[in-house]
Amino acid sequence: MKTRRIVSALLILAMLTSILVTGVTVNAAEDLPFTDVPDTWYTEAVATVYSEGIMKGKTDTTFDPTAKITRAEVVTAFARVACTNIDKYGEDLPFTDTLAGQWYSESVGWAAENGIVAGRGDGRFSPADNITRAELASILTKFIAYMGVELPDNSKIDSFTDAGSFDEWMKAPIEAVRKNGLMQGSDGKFNPRGNATRAEIATVIMNLLPSVGRVAVVEDGKSDYVIVIDEENAGAATAAERLQYQIKYTTGAVLDIVDKSYNESAKEIVIGDARANSVDKAGLTGDGYEVAVKDGKVFVNAQDADGLYRGAVRFAKAAVSGDDARFTVKTAEREVFTYPVENLTVNGNDISKYEILYPAGASEKTMIGAGDLAEYIEKACGVKLTAKAGTSGDYAIIVEEKTVKADGAADDLDSFKVKSEGNSIRLTGSAARGAMYACYDLLEKIGCRFLTPDDEYIIEAESVDLTGFDYVEASPFYNRIIYADTYLSSVDMQNKGRHINGLEYTGGNCHTFDGLDGDASNQFENQPCLSSEEVYQTMLGNVRALLAANPDAKLISVSQNDNINYCECDKCMADYAKYTKKADDPIQGGTAGQLIAFVNRLISDIEDDYPNVLVHTFAYTYTQHAPKGIVPDEKVVIQLCSIDCCFAHPLAGAEAVCAASNAPFSQDIKEWSELATTLFIWDYNNNFSHRGTPFPDLPTIFLQVT
Repeated sequence: MKTRRIVSALLILAMLTSILVTGVTVNAAEDLPFTDVPDTWYTEAVATVYSEGIMKGKTDTTFDPTAKITRAEVVTAFARVACTNIDKYGEDLPFTDTLAGQWYSESVGWAAENGIVAGRGDGRFSPADNITRAELASILTKFIAYMGVELPDNSKIDSFTDAGSFDEWMKAPIEAVRKNGLMQGSDGKFNPRGNATRAEIATVIMNLLPSVGRVAVVEDGKSDYVIVIDEENAGAATAAERLQYQIKYTTGAVLDIVDKSYNESAKEIVIGDARANSVDKAGLTGDGYEVAVKDGKVFVNAQDADGLYRGAVRFAKAAVSGDDARFTVKTAEREVFTYPVENLTVNGNDISKYEILYPAGASEKTMIGAGDLAEYIEKACGVKLTAKAGTSGDYAIIVEEKTVKADGAADDLDSFKVKSEGNSIRLTGSAARGAMYACYDLLEKIGCRFLTPDDEYIIEAESVDLTGFDYVEASPFYNRIIYADTYLSSVDMQNKGRHINGLEYTGGNCHTFDGLDGDASNQFENQPCLSSEEVYQTMLGNVRALLAANPDAKLISVSQNDNINYCECDKCMADYAKYTKKADDPIQGGTAGQLIAFVNRLISDIEDDYPNVLVHTFAYTYTQHAPKGIVPDEKVVIQLCSIDCCFAHPLAGAEAVCAASNAPFSQDIKEWSELATTLFIWDYNNNFSHRGTPFPDLPTIFLQVT
């Protein structure tokens, strides 16, 4: 439903000379901040381009309507009309006289890359030169072609009497603007080498705006628009939430999401079939979508949830810039889905010959893997395979439940084998997880990537041949937990085996002092006094209570609160002095030493009743550095946290700017490895303090260091 409007008769009246533009006198001047814009033929045009954010004043109080306008100013104005994000165009400009970092760099780069400007022919763009009428005609016709606008062709308009003076490059664009009425001359002459004024440019742009279907969804961080969905359509709801978030994140404007029963208004972004005049979905398959604009409304539609989501993201990327969100017919697009992998074969045979076989009575995890294998093969190449119980076949992907032994594996339940057998492929692994992981490994060979629930993709390829496989993979990870499950991949969202060896935490997986020590501390304010016998007995009692309530528990966390305000009473300071590696600095191992002594005592008091329970604790912030003079009990799990590190550089051999954080952490790994029987590394996936980014920390994985 792309809308391309024919330019109205008003456009023909928009002459680029002061004597032929007539009949437009409004009282818009009183609403403008400019003292030099009276009620005259260009007042409405100036008001329009100013309110739409297309042209600004020369100063806060002057527009300078009769001044000549430069080539850079014209290109910048057209970029704003197009409502396109030009941020990526500011570097590597094709002109010798147009440098990066200037106010017009992105606009000129955008116009050059899209064929709207070509420069002076000698490598220069001449951004500061006043634009001539012939140059304007050339840029204008190319911009109209770029936008896809259809204009009238009126051959009855008189030709220009000075046509004999036109250079060859001028003739076609001048003829085009003559026939569609966009530019006219004076006294029968076009005057190609004369200069255009700011008022004349404003008038042309005002009359172009209806033709490009320009919609302002957000202006200066504010919006009157709502996002309309059918609440029964989960895919539309997800797409709407993503769009709402992206607009808020970028512009600050909060658009309400409403059901289709909401009273229809002129300012809506319609997702899916929520309105009778929604986009026609015919011809859209897979995750194909269409984004369109009509009468001030934006429509996003698709056949399925993936398409709706992609369409919503496309709209956000195209429309949002700064604290505005504007949209045009050019921004709108129809993207028919094409499968990312054109030809998928197994041992040279077309994938359509194959079936997926799984064991009769297969585990839930194996069935999830086999089901996703079929689903993502279809997403990759469009072929839907039959999945059924079976153990062998001439053309089959066989999923087999059998534990695979592998060197270096922390747990054989994770290990799997992938092997080609004639024309078939056999995927072997444990019923607990291994067979499922083998399915995902094969999908990765096809090109599938699982990042978060809303960010997964398949690498485009002309052909992928799955052949010659014979390998075993083993996971070195001893345990893993999820910190921010909002950002889990599709695989993990279904709880697909992310707790290895059954080491589920009892009573929480981190920062548990607050729950164990009664009223002795507060999670984000202070730490308990670990030299206090009362605190110890309270924690011991609560640990016993948790273990009694969870008789199958294998791991319990006794770990510090999430702050650095450790106790500084005389008893604690004396404890720190026993273990510190640096006099008068308790953080250099002293605070960690007291914590280890505390946990060792606790293990001693519970091991007769709970001989198989491990106790987890932190080496985090003020306890990060290993102590001297004390060794953790063999049942203590030390979790060393890299929160203070810079993840833009390696931990070892870091650049000087990061040496203060990264180099000590490398030493911490070495020293804790020498002390601890079990050492987990909490590896942060980004700079943890930057929580404003769209993607906070992903799943935490624990690598056991032995």
